[in-house]
Amino acid sequence: MPKITLTEKAKNDELLRRVIRMGMARQGMSTVSQLASRVGLGRSTLSAKLVDPDTFRLGELRRIYKTLRMECPIDRDDKLCLQSGNISGDLSPE
Repeated sequence: MPKITLTEKAKNDELLRRVIRMGMARQGMSTVSQLASRVGLGRSTLSAKLVDPDTFRLGELRRIYKTLRMECPIDRDDKLCLQSGNISGDLSPE
């Protein structure tokens, strides 16, 4: 079986999806529809943005993080919560 090497972008995209799924699970959400309705996006729109996270607007990401009760790494003064593919403990719900 050939070895697949993911690009840095693909790794970051997958990391964002995992962080969002983790936050959804912590808030008792099991479907994208539940999150979409709480952040004011359509289900298909949110699904498409999760496939290609570059299409998220900053405000949309902030609403998602707020809804999931997670600190948005974009708003941090010191450093990003997402480092080298690992999720730090700083992402715990408030």
